[in-house]
Amino acid sequence: MKKLFLFYIILNSILIKSQYLSNGTGGGDWHTASSWSPNGIPASTDNITIQSGDVITKASNSYASCKNLVVEFGGEIDLSNSGYELRVSSSSSITINGTISNGWIEPGNFNTITGSGNFTNMKLIKYGSYFYLGGDFTFERISLRTNADLYINSGAVLTINDRFDYYTGAF
Repeated sequence: MKKLFLFYIILNSILIKSQYLSNGTGGGDWHTASSWSPNGIPASTDNITIQSGDVITKASNSYASCKNLVVEFGGEIDLSNSGYELRVSSSSSITINGTISNGWIEPGNFNTITGSGNFTNMKLIKYGSYFYLGGDFTFERISLRTNADLYINSGAVLTINDRFDYYTGAF
């Protein structure tokens, strides 16, 4: 019985995606374990929530990635114009009610971006497959590459301040 219970615990820890919350004490760098609760650095299979009052920065020269992303009202991700992007896994949800600023976001395949937040000095890049915008958002630049399709849900508004790059796909 003990072996079965231990097997169950190990199996669950492998199969269940982790949920990381920003630390609730002001935030910190994405790649610093103490910026998150539970303590650790999120991976591409982890769900992320940036809490109100926290600012998560990304100062290191590497990508930040997650499975599902929620930025609450008053929460912020500042990518620090590091040249690296925030990648969100395929078949995931992105809910922005706070702010993401200063960099690139790459939604995975089949994602929907919803909410009423802000993308400040942000660019969106998409390779292959499709994604939906389900809120009123402004981007500096959008780049659709290699059969990437962008769909805007009814009633949603997309504003592009700088430029729109379109290679192949549908808009």
